[in-house]
Amino acid sequence: MTSKQVTSKEAYELGIIQKVVTSEELLSTAIKTAESFIEEKSMTSITRTIECIMQGYQEDIQQGLKRERHRFAELFNTKDAKEGIHAFVEKRKPKFIQS
Repeated sequence: MTSKQVTSKEAYELGIIQKVVTSEELLSTAIKTAESFIEEKSMTSITRTIECIMQGYQEDIQQGLKRERHRFAELFNTKDAKEGIHAFVEKRKPKFIQS
C-alpha cells in the first residue's frame, strides 16, 4: 500500500513471501512446489480447479464463484470422490482414477 519496493529478503521477513531462491533454483523449486500441491490429489479435481482458474480470468467474481460452486458440487458424483471417502474411512491412501 505504500508503493515502496522491497527486496526479497525484506519481503520474506515481512511474511509477504514464503521462500527465497536463486535464479538457478527457481524452475526446479517451482516445479517441486506445484507437484506438492497436486500430490495424492484426484486429477479430476485438479482439472476442474484449473478450468475454474482459467475461465475466471474472463468472468466477473459472481460468475467465477458460481462456476466454482457448480464444479465443486460435480466432484461429489465422481468415482474419485467415492474412492477418497472410502480411503479416508479405511485410513489408507486413495487410488484415484480420472472419472
